[in-house]
Amino acid sequence: SHLLSQGAGANNFARQLGGAMGVNVLAVVLEWRSAGHAAVIAETQTVGNEGTRTWLAAMGDSYTAAGASADQLHGL
Repeated sequence: SHLLSQGAGANNFARQLGGAMGVNVLAVVLEWRSAGHAAVIAETQTVGNEGTRTWLAAMGDSYTAAGASADQLHGL
């Protein structure tokens, strides 16, 4: 009975430690996968990509409609 409080404390410590380690492992995995996906997406975003050109034209039209000048658009 006198070891019950020590066991409860050890159990709580193990739960806290496991939770902290789990969160850190998840953060590392998410960062690693995000970097991989970002690299793949960046490879497809070239001037030769029709989707990229369409998107850039739409963004330029939006900025122009909002009052941006041609000089400001070329600085993006």
